[in-house]
Amino acid sequence: MDDISARPDNYTIEEDICERHFLDNMSQNSQSRYTVKLSIKGQMLNNIGDSRESALKRLRGIERRFKHDPTLKIQYAAFLDEYLSLGHMRRMEPLLRKKQYHFIFSTIASSK
Repeated sequence: MDDISARPDNYTIEEDICERHFLDNMSQNSQSRYTVKLSIKGQMLNNIGDSRESALKRLRGIERRFKHDPTLKIQYAAFLDEYLSLGHMRRMEPLLRKKQYHFIFSTIASSK
């Protein structure tokens, strides 16, 4: 067995920060799953820019694909329902103008 408490002395500053973030933000939830808060560099978050239009473009593309492949639409909806029920995602409240949001839209790769 490896001893995870032993830390190498040759970590870079960034690796040390990452390790500290992991140790400070790792927990086990009620379903015995381990969770870790994502680490985001503050300056990088400001450089993302407006991602709403890009996310909407991807959404329109997947909607067009669903029109041509109704089975894919059913599979995708089932996947989203499962993700929601497992607590891997949550419905977002209506957008508030005073907050900044970054949109992520992901598609599932077809096995075709």
